[in-house]
Amino acid sequence: MHDIRAIRENPAGFDAAISRVGAGAVSGDILALDEARRAKILAAETAQAEQNKASKEVGAAKGRGDEAEFERLRALVAEKKAEVARLNDEAKAEDAKLTDLRMGLPNLYGFRDRRETLWRALCRAVGRCRPSAPRVGAIHDRHPYG
Repeated sequence: MHDIRAIRENPAGFDAAISRVGAGAVSGDILALDEARRAKILAAETAQAEQNKASKEVGAAKGRGDEAEFERLRALVAEKKAEVARLNDEAKAEDAKLTDLRMGLPNLYGFRDRRETLWRALCRAVGRCRPSAPRVGAIHDRHPYG
């Protein structure tokens, strides 16, 4: 799966790399889904902070004997709890869409890179390699986005 942080940092490079393997420019779609997901997470965290603040105030209102304020704050806590659950569910749905989109994209490493990776894994398992083995670290000498 493609690294969302690398796509955020270099969307044009990602689009150029993904177009070389036959896919269209999708960084805009990926970044839009990621931004929506991050906005839902931020909203859920904000609502959670408000819920925690109201929860502390509930105890203070009960201690003062202010029954009307106590009931208002309990209703606010229940409302925020429902809002947090809804926003978390929406964030999970956005995350699932983002994961599905990223999983559907082709791998940027070609056959030679996969062959080298498999060969290195075999060499590690056996403990020795034939002289014709690909150079160790060949994949890491280049970045797929640029």
